Amino acid sequence: MTTVAILHHTLNTAGGGARLCISAVKALKSRGCRVHMYTVDKIDVDYLKSAFGETINADRFYWMLPFKVKIFGIYSRLLISLQARKARKNADVTINMHGDALFTKADITYVHYPIIDLLGRTAHGASKYSQSFLWYLYASPYRAIQRLIAPRYFAKTKILTNSKFSSLIIKELFGADSDIVYPPVNLDQFRGAAAKRPQERDLVTTVARFTPEKRLDLVPEIAAHCPEARFVLIGATSAVSSKVISQIVGRAKKLNVLDRIKIITNAPFDVKLRILERTRIYLHTMPYEHFGISVIEAIAAGCVPVVHRSGGPWIDILGERQGLRGFAFKEVNEASSFITELMNNPSLCEQLRKNAQQLLPLFSEDHFKNQFVEIVEKFL
Repeated sequence: MTTVAILHHTLNTAGGGARLCISAVKALKSRGCRVHMYTVDKIDVDYLKSAFGETINADRFYWMLPFKVKIFGIYSRLLISLQARKARKNADVTINMHGDALFTKADITYVHYPIIDLLGRTAHGASKYSQSFLWYLYASPYRAIQRLIAPRYFAKTKILTNSKFSSLIIKELFGADSDIVYPPVNLDQFRGAAAKRPQERDLVTTVARFTPEKRLDLVPEIAAHCPEARFVLIGATSAVSSKVISQIVGRAKKLNVLDRIKIITNAPFDVKLRILERTRIYLHTMPYEHFGISVIEAIAAGCVPVVHRSGGPWIDILGERQGLRGFAFKEVNEASSFITELMNNPSLCEQLRKNAQQLLPLFSEDHFKNQFVEIVEKFL
């Protein structure tokens, strides 16, 4: 039996990388592969179950630390290189699913977005590492290491990525080609919500981690220009989240919109699903989002997306076209205008919803499984 090793520094943030690992394991096991999962910290399988409605079912798990790593997160990515050496001895194929360059070769690397770009002050949007001098200093050694090892590493691995946008940046930074393999969504989980929608015309929902780069601070500004709308923010928290939430609440109080903004942290999957099934408009505020799987989940649940006019949501999901599958904004007043129009025009909302849902087969688990496994099998 073929053994495939999947490497990721942590799944305990319950973000897109964790979701992708769950899908990768399911895809490989469906084709009869034995899957070994290598991480730095022990996986909290119950937390994943709560966050995603399912957990990871690898055949074996290998971790270096029996507790969650809550500090020095990016540096824990270097430790996975030690796991990669072990994996190469025990597996037929090794897959780096967090995407940064390693000291040890992996056969396949899924790059969510080049970390070198995120750690610098670039034209592709600011991350938390470029928003303060202390964060910049914290990330500088890691940035230097990545610049040193990335050219050689990416020259010897098969690169996969999550969007046309990320593929363009990979080509720009490394001169390397990449195959686009869209992250999958369990469409059946969300289609059930779409089928029983009780349509609340004034409900606008955002699902995102409470971190600076998600730009959730824009929501009070948008709410101030949409006096008839109610906003729900759902997301996982981390060490930086208390400051982000305080900024949102402070700005909402100043603009007198706090009564129309509800914040839900670390919501179980079923809570998120119940809110999405009542939501007409999905708001995605992050500029230069690498892909935006939460946008696809919202579309599957029957929402109409209003996204920032950049990155994967604009290029890959809306197809760089306004008013076809949703709307994209650059400024706060544009976002509020689109939301108001969708609230007051149910026929337009319905047409955009139908158009957007025609895109969903590209993001199904079956499509991902066939594409991903076909690539892996070339290494056997």
